[in-house]
Amino acid sequence: MAALVICMTSGKFVLLMRCTSIGAKMARHLCALLLLAHIALVQADTGPDHLKYVNQLIGTNNGGKTSAQGGFTTDGSPITGFSMLHDSGTGYDKKKIRVERGGLRNSRGELSLGDFALFPYQGCANDEVDGCIYPKKARATPFLNESLKASPGYFSLTLQSGINVAMTAAQHTALFRFSFGSEASTGNASSSPLILMDLTDLSNSRQDNASISVDGTTGRMTGNGRFLPSFGTGNYVAYFCADFHGAIRDNGIFVNTRANTTVKDLQISRGINGYPLPGGAFNRFSSRSDVLVRVGLSFISSEQACSLAESEIPDYDFDATLSAAQSAWTKQLSPIEVSTTGINDSTLTNFYSGIYRVYVNPQNYTGIVPTVSGDAVWWDSFYCIWDLFRSQMPFQIITDTSAFISQLQGLLNIYQYQGWLPDCHMSLCKGYTQGGSNADVVFADAYSKINSSEIDWKMAYEAVVKDAEEEPYDWCCQGRGGLDSWKSHGYIPQQDFDYKGFGTMTRSISRTLEYAYNDFCISEIAGGSGNQGDQEKYQKSSENWLNLFKPDQTSYINDTDTGFVGFFQPKFLNETWGFQDPLYCSNIDTNPNSVCSLQAEAGATFESSIWEYSFYVPHDQAKLISTFGGPRAFVRRLEYLHDKKITYIGNEPAFLTVYQYHYAGRPALSARRAHFYIPDYFQPTEGGLPGNDDSGTMGAFVAMSMMGLFPSPGQNVYFIIPPFFESVNITSPVTGNVARIRNVNFDASYNNIYIQKATLDGQDYTKNWIDHSFFTEGKELVLYLGANESSWGTHVADLPPTPDILSRPGDYLHHKMNIVRWALNLASDPEQTWWICHLLFAFEAAICPVLVLKISYTEIDWKAYMQQVAQYIAGERDYVKLYGDTGPLVYPASHVYIYRFLYYITNHGEEIALAQYMFIGLYLASLAFVMQCYRQARVPPYVFPMLVLSKRLHSIFLLRLFNDGFAVFFLFAAVWCYQRKLWTVGSLAYSVGLGVKMSLLLALPAVGIVLWQGIGRDRALRQAGLMAQVQVLLGYPFLAHNARNYLSRAFEFSRQFFFKWTVNWRFVGEEIFLSRSFSAALLAIHAALLLLFVATRWLRPAGTSLPGAVQQLINPPPQAVQAKISRRVTAEFVLTSVLTAVNIGCLCARSLHYQFYAYIAWSTPFLLWRSGLHPVLIYLVWAAQEWAWNVYPSTNISSAVVVSSLAVTTIGTWLGGGTQTSDVAREHTE
Repeated sequence: MAALVICMTSGKFVLLMRCTSIGAKMARHLCALLLLAHIALVQADTGPDHLKYVNQLIGTNNGGKTSAQGGFTTDGSPITGFSMLHDSGTGYDKKKIRVERGGLRNSRGELSLGDFALFPYQGCANDEVDGCIYPKKARATPFLNESLKASPGYFSLTLQSGINVAMTAAQHTALFRFSFGSEASTGNASSSPLILMDLTDLSNSRQDNASISVDGTTGRMTGNGRFLPSFGTGNYVAYFCADFHGAIRDNGIFVNTRANTTVKDLQISRGINGYPLPGGAFNRFSSRSDVLVRVGLSFISSEQACSLAESEIPDYDFDATLSAAQSAWTKQLSPIEVSTTGINDSTLTNFYSGIYRVYVNPQNYTGIVPTVSGDAVWWDSFYCIWDLFRSQMPFQIITDTSAFISQLQGLLNIYQYQGWLPDCHMSLCKGYTQGGSNADVVFADAYSKINSSEIDWKMAYEAVVKDAEEEPYDWCCQGRGGLDSWKSHGYIPQQDFDYKGFGTMTRSISRTLEYAYNDFCISEIAGGSGNQGDQEKYQKSSENWLNLFKPDQTSYINDTDTGFVGFFQPKFLNETWGFQDPLYCSNIDTNPNSVCSLQAEAGATFESSIWEYSFYVPHDQAKLISTFGGPRAFVRRLEYLHDKKITYIGNEPAFLTVYQYHYAGRPALSARRAHFYIPDYFQPTEGGLPGNDDSGTMGAFVAMSMMGLFPSPGQNVYFIIPPFFESVNITSPVTGNVARIRNVNFDASYNNIYIQKATLDGQDYTKNWIDHSFFTEGKELVLYLGANESSWGTHVADLPPTPDILSRPGDYLHHKMNIVRWALNLASDPEQTWWICHLLFAFEAAICPVLVLKISYTEIDWKAYMQQVAQYIAGERDYVKLYGDTGPLVYPASHVYIYRFLYYITNHGEEIALAQYMFIGLYLASLAFVMQCYRQARVPPYVFPMLVLSKRLHSIFLLRLFNDGFAVFFLFAAVWCYQRKLWTVGSLAYSVGLGVKMSLLLALPAVGIVLWQGIGRDRALRQAGLMAQVQVLLGYPFLAHNARNYLSRAFEFSRQFFFKWTVNWRFVGEEIFLSRSFSAALLAIHAALLLLFVATRWLRPAGTSLPGAVQQLINPPPQAVQAKISRRVTAEFVLTSVLTAVNIGCLCARSLHYQFYAYIAWSTPFLLWRSGLHPVLIYLVWAAQEWAWNVYPSTNISSAVVVSSLAVTTIGTWLGGGTQTSDVAREHTE
């Protein structure tokens, strides 16, 4: 991508010189390394000469795409042309962050501009114009490395053909000097040099109907072409006017490989096969004298391009033009002076070259834009604000305020003419939005720091509010998308449903975080303008970042737990969690399939990882630090981010993390971290940039870090660290006052990099930050340095302002008064369940004895249980002979042992009240396990009341003394163990529960799936063997006596219940109910539903399909892969799978009796929540189900409600898990 600051800066100079590499083995255009300044050209001495410390070749040997502006690389790639047009480009190293997907060459931007390239020849073979080579790739020629010369306003090199090309520029005009030498240096070329102009741009984006004309006498070329932007939509038309100062022999046009001197005009189509047809014009010269070529540019017309060129460089004076450019650059770099005491040239070059690169973009197009009035300020190449707002634009506020104010007005004119503020804009085209509407941050930054009547603040506020409130149709390129979800859910959902506008439906986490900060910035402008209602509104929405914070999310590096818990995670529309590995798209993500940019298959974060984005809450660091566990935990996490190289300093989101130690009271660590990255990662060499300079943002990061003041963009805050120089002077362009930072005990070896104390204008200063008045009022900050960290800047009062919005007095009262919203937040916050559970449990512990005392016991099976146990105690071991009043014993052996215990405790079953109190204990113990299982699965508080409000459930436990209570207890005990990876204990609990009642077989398919994915095939088989052994051990007395009778009774599958007892399928009628076909149909549906959930939901941790699962069963994955799968067997997954299996079994059971509600009552609330239904609907379904199970005897209506509620729960669970399952299945961290 862009490789070098060349052609043009912001300010008055619209000329763009282009030289971008196509690749190490491909040709490239080349242009002048000249960049003129923000300001008008001046001839007078404008201050100290810092130009000698500017190295324009920094970063030009990092593969082209990760280098400084311009695209020129020093890797030996051949040259295909010299162009006037250049956009800085943007992007980051695909070797560091994998982004080359979906047809994008890199993360942001194809090769940019490179229009109207010139290319010289010593002469054509056989003195025939057809003897020269015209197509771009075919004419590629190497250059001589030793000939390369670059300085602000000047660039030159010598081609291998012997032609030296030198370049300089004025505001809208480039001036080239082609020196051919005394004789041709190639083969049989004639002595008539030829210079062609190509209509094919660097990225081959030229569209139809480009044109060029050459005057047969003067050699003047005029023309235009329509091209595509490098990182956006639409197209642009550029015009040129090229005059040749030399003895013209003849001229003409060329098409493809052929040329002609009689035809002077060409209009050319795009061509075929997706590539522009080569075409252009040429001038051939009759002598080998130097040829000067003046090229004017415009977006309006060739006539304007000619007029601008004639006025700006009227006499082709190369030296005078160069001198004017150098004077402009000298003035541009003059506001910042540093002490050179002990400082080597390398450090100074790093510093001033960084400043130089800041002034590349944006670019002042005022007066040359066709769609606006002539006097309207128009800036372009905001490429992109997602990068610029973090360092480059804040630097301009300090050093070139007038140009920055003009840029703001330019942004407002884009808003006025195109309807929206851009996040990216180049070549008069809308650029792609990468995250939020970050022009909001730029305006908030300006609002907090400068007071200028030149800014139309009324329009600015209108524009930023429109970003927050109205969704554009093409939010890919302006404004924001997903605003309906943002407003209703408080986050951007993964796989959002957005029919109002269109963009890439990705980046749900990074967009949520950026939208939250954008809204905070709007609230700051609203507050400053007295709009309290909007201030409170946008402050509130700025808290939305919390909605995607998952407190129990862990992170692993190479199967090793990082030890940090709590990360952002995507959520779906139904408010269930998705999953993205926190290291996905990080600097240490080794997954070659990671997709990190704007591709349709990209993840939840843009060009960065969740680890890095976890720190992006610039407006509420106090709350973030608290969320992470306090300052110490925050610092530890921040250190881990950098020390493990999870972050990538070659990409802009990393910038702020270098300085966030300030918020935790550790400014010394920010200083240490800045020195960690500079100069090791930023060096004044051809390979000296870690990533794309991104329109000068890398340069600004270096410059501001070395100055010792780094901004928190959007806020009037600069973090203080010691400058890299003994002193720094910054002259305010607004007031003329000089701000000074001075280090005491400075040493150039940088041992003393920790501030011991500080004074501001002679007064003690303990804050670790400073505001913008430091620059405008010309204050002096003196820093006393030492080699060790001190207590300076560490106290709460010293930290940068970071309002915890809920703790501000006015807002706190507002929130306390808003009882409804407070209650809703409380009900939906899983962190509140600990005290909700204690409260509900205490309520149950108090109410259960009251129920036993006030409601009469109802005899159903207790007496029969006691009779059967008495026969067992008497020595009967034949299961078919164990009978009671209500029939034979039909439960496995655990039932016998449990009720034998109760038999002795309750005086042979006579003391029923005592048994009831013991069942109160069983009920409370079961409830405790259920609550803990729910809490582990992060179920919100509003679900928990349903666990204690069931009349029928209390009856089953306390008033009927059914054995189902014990089975439920062991089921949830097993789930609790599985959630905590206590696999063996869980399997023992499940097997004992199965020994109480074979109803627990309904959960067996899910238990098997959980065990297989949790511990692997072999260990799961051992667990199955263990459960079988438990059953054998429990049933041994009966198996030894008569195994067949025991198995036929304890696990009888052929039992047919009476129609009059059924609770569920009564509405189908007795004939259908008793038919074999109905039974077979239910069995088939049961099997089909289980297969459906296995195939589409329960294989989520393994991240595979059903055939893939079979393959894994046959050939288990390696241990490392199995460890990753096991980590994905989360508490929520375990509970969802097991309870879904039970729910499916109950739905497909032909006959349910009332005691079966014990398995349903504590499953339904969780599964309804898991389905994503609205809480009101959840309670409605639950209430309907509770009513139906309490109708006695059951009716057609109540039975239909029973079945319907089970069906709704099953279907809802499947629908609620769909998107999450597919998302997690993409997770591969290996």
